[in-house]
Amino acid sequence: MLISVLKENMAHWFHRNTLKNTVPVKFDELKRVSCGGDSNKIVGELKVTRARYVTLVSNHTSQADEVREAGLNYLSLLRGLITPPAEAAASSESKLRTLTTFKWTNSMGGKTPSIHADALFEVISVLVNLALWFTKHAARVSANDSITMDEAKEVHSSLKLAAGIFYCAKEEQAHLPAQIEKATDLDVRVIEAYLLQCQAEAQEITLARALELGHKPQIVLALAMDTHKMFENAAHSLETLEKLLVGKWRSYLSLKALFYQSYGYCFWGQQLLTEDKCGDAIAVLQMSKSLYDKSGKLCREYASAQGPGQAARPDRHPFYQKLGPMIIRFLEKANHENGFIYHHKIPEAALPPEYQDTFGLAKPEDFSLPDMSELWTPQAYSNFKSAVPSADKGATPSASKGASPTEEITPVAEPDIAPQFPQVPKTQSGCIIS
Repeated sequence: MLISVLKENMAHWFHRNTLKNTVPVKFDELKRVSCGGDSNKIVGELKVTRARYVTLVSNHTSQADEVREAGLNYLSLLRGLITPPAEAAASSESKLRTLTTFKWTNSMGGKTPSIHADALFEVISVLVNLALWFTKHAARVSANDSITMDEAKEVHSSLKLAAGIFYCAKEEQAHLPAQIEKATDLDVRVIEAYLLQCQAEAQEITLARALELGHKPQIVLALAMDTHKMFENAAHSLETLEKLLVGKWRSYLSLKALFYQSYGYCFWGQQLLTEDKCGDAIAVLQMSKSLYDKSGKLCREYASAQGPGQAARPDRHPFYQKLGPMIIRFLEKANHENGFIYHHKIPEAALPPEYQDTFGLAKPEDFSLPDMSELWTPQAYSNFKSAVPSADKGATPSASKGASPTEEITPVAEPDIAPQFPQVPKTQSGCIIS
């Protein structure tokens, strides 16, 4: 049987921060030091490819392959602003790296941009926004009224690709020479949280499939506990950042961590029942119910929390609503069998889950920066005179600067992709079989 995950199983569980936005870059500083010929062509291509990338990534209706291709094309040109062509390398750093000033808003919201005169800042910003677009694409596909198996696979692959892009951004962030602003998209804690969130959400799809295909409790237990750990680690990555900026986001990650921990204990209890360990099963299922009740409180707190990001209502989600009755059903069965058959003593503490890790099922897709554009020949590079760093107010070479209080960039206009609730499906996981 093939699975199509119910739309609320995806969309209403997704917290999404805002896309980044930027201002047009004319690369006038590069043009001023260009001696013509091939170098002028590079300047023109940088301007055109950047504009195309920004246009596509700012549009929720863009095709995924076009967005990815536009990002890769622009990144291949940016490579020459960071590292010179091998044959022309007098040093490992391009003489053009700090010539152009770039400005980007941050995904935690707000109109005030970060400003850097560093092409590596541009690379990381492009990567982060590309990954964010694919997370939103996943949510958008899953919000369809009827989702096919191919669409479910697309959601899964989009989340894994986004995780791979965030990993690439994390690797590049380590090469920034300047002290960065905290709680921005350059902060490694923010990038790590995004990376783990993408992996965890992809793992949710794997878990939903395992439920519908009727896999053994041990498999569901392992998937649920690994998903719990991923969300928990993502939340921990944000715990030292300002609550006003990341509080709502972190609340989402925490409640999902708690929910999947409850799910894991539920199927751990079911597994113990199959092993005739009825007393232990009752204690474990009681723990599952306690965790579920706590997650319900977090659901309500999240729904009322202020902060960046589109809202979600997980407590109204069929996948969430079905877990509570499932726990109660298993617990009533365990109590009934213990009273009539086993007469086991119920331990005060629940037995910790025993399972084998399933890491790798939602492994990030391999993603790396593209090769340097073929336009960057040694001759083209030499046609640029030695550069003078950007004199743009608010940015200095290889340094991180905040924008002036009056400088603002209008956020990207984004549609509300939250779907309406359909009839609750009559399946164990809250999923639809196709």
